[in-house]
Amino acid sequence: MRWRIRALATALALAASLGGLPTAAPAHAQTIEVTTTDDTTDCEPRNCSLRGAMIRAHRLGGAHTIVLLAGVYQLSIPPDPRQDWWGLPDNGALDIAGGPITIRGAGPDRTIIDGSRLDRIFDVDFGAQAIIEGLTVRNGDNYRTGGGGGGGIRNRGRLALRNVDLFGNRSADGGGGLSSGQQGIPDASLSLIEVRFLNNEAGWGGGLLIDSGDASLSRVTFAANTARWRGGGIANHGHVDEFDGVTVIHNRAREVGGGIFQAGTLLVSNSTISGNRANDGAAISAVPEAFTSFTAVTITENVARDGSAPVSVTGGRVRFVGTIVAGNRPIDCTISASTAMESSNGIEGRSSCGLRGPGDRGNLDQLGLLPLRDNGGFGPTHGLRRTSPAVDAYAPCVLPRDQRGVTRPQDGDGDGTARCDVGAVERVPGPFDFLFWQVAPGSVPLNQQVRDQLMRHLSQADELAQKDNLKGACAQLDVFAGDVARLAGKGDLDEKLAGDLQEGAKKARAGLKCQ
Repeated sequence: MRWRIRALATALALAASLGGLPTAAPAHAQTIEVTTTDDTTDCEPRNCSLRGAMIRAHRLGGAHTIVLLAGVYQLSIPPDPRQDWWGLPDNGALDIAGGPITIRGAGPDRTIIDGSRLDRIFDVDFGAQAIIEGLTVRNGDNYRTGGGGGGGIRNRGRLALRNVDLFGNRSADGGGGLSSGQQGIPDASLSLIEVRFLNNEAGWGGGLLIDSGDASLSRVTFAANTARWRGGGIANHGHVDEFDGVTVIHNRAREVGGGIFQAGTLLVSNSTISGNRANDGAAISAVPEAFTSFTAVTITENVARDGSAPVSVTGGRVRFVGTIVAGNRPIDCTISASTAMESSNGIEGRSSCGLRGPGDRGNLDQLGLLPLRDNGGFGPTHGLRRTSPAVDAYAPCVLPRDQRGVTRPQDGDGDGTARCDVGAVERVPGPFDFLFWQVAPGSVPLNQQVRDQLMRHLSQADELAQKDNLKGACAQLDVFAGDVARLAGKGDLDEKLAGDLQEGAKKARAGLKCQ
């Protein structure tokens, strides 16, 4: 292999952006290129393994970058309890001490590190600093080594992940995908950007356990993770001052907190919590010592077993701003009388949450939420129908973008005034909005039978377009335009209005790229 001494401007700029790691490095910093997927302790010029590269970086000390090519790196050297206290990556987990160490793959779909269920995969020690990016961590398992947190990765230092998938990892204790911090030791820090926790399992924090310290999460997905006790997606005991653009979907906990178990500080914004399950607190379970804030969040379709509530808050402080809590079963919330709560501009379905602040609305049966799907952005979201009560109902809003990165506010209802929408997703005006606005009650005098006929065609076209059936939507637009011409010919439609509707249908066809 080739050894190269490089300027570290790029790596250190990344380090600074991903968790505030130091921007100075020793002069002997190296970029080490891994040339084999075999799990050995060798790192020779033409034969350097991942483990061998990490051993070399550990012995050199200081800041180094390890570059991985595409491939599956199957770890095969089991842990040796006699050597575990040395903190060397020569057996079992790939230990990281000192640093900062950057480990860079070719992308999570191309560079895969498989732990073979022998041990956790990465172990960031106290005081160590690491950046891991562009790879998948899968099949880590700490059952053989006595647990201790972190089936895929354990962080007790300062760790930044970017563009990383954690898949199918398992922990005997907490943090199936990753655990950060340790009770009684507050110095750990964690930064996650564009990270996916998928199908991980643990006692608590099936995807992620923040046991202590600080953390920030941006554009992160927790999906199909499982906890045997609490926190199917995430269990938080630390301080999370950024939880933005996060999708928490289809996670499970046998006891509480199917999506989130919350016992620290958690500031949630522009996020979707949907389809999670638990005995209680299917979406989130917050205990008395917690402070939880929701701003522009959509919480829906979560199901609590045992007749409890998907949003369960048993004390502490909670804040709902511009947030949808509706469509959960059997009810939306149980919030204890000892909880200090504030809210504004929110929507709840059955008024069980007690949102009574300025602009709050409850007992809404028709929410106008579209099914969970890819609407752009990092994770699936629930879009809004044009008629949803959430559209243009959050003003003034404090967030410049929605979960997908779409600019707020938009004129989602087509009335000529842009206002923010309640929830995680800002509705962008669609190709049918002008037509709906023209035909809607109160816009122009129109026979009710004629209005209903035209609205039916528009609604069908809009529904088909929402399902990406553009051919069907275009066909419905043709039917609409034909009816407009026929009604105008019979004198049932004002000539000017008919012309405006035909022009609107023409623009809608252009927007849909109809043939």
